Amino acid sequence: MARRIRRLRDEAGLAVVWIEHAVATLLRHVERVLVLHQGRKIADGAPAEVVRDAAVIEAYLGDEMEAAP
Repeated sequence: MARRIRRLRDEAGLAVVWIEHAVATLLRHVERVLVLHQGRKIADGAPAEVVRDAAVIEAYLGDEMEAAP
């Protein structure tokens, strides 16, 4: 499904809003990430930047990012 969404974006020039809880999958396929926590924006930017944001780590990533390479 992720490859299909990316192909639609690339080939048709579509803007895609992708709401996902499988963080690792999402980060492999997007250029920009906007993170909401309890209705408030806590981060917005490139995936590599967002996953290093302290507020994002605390709210969502925690142990998942500690195990990532």
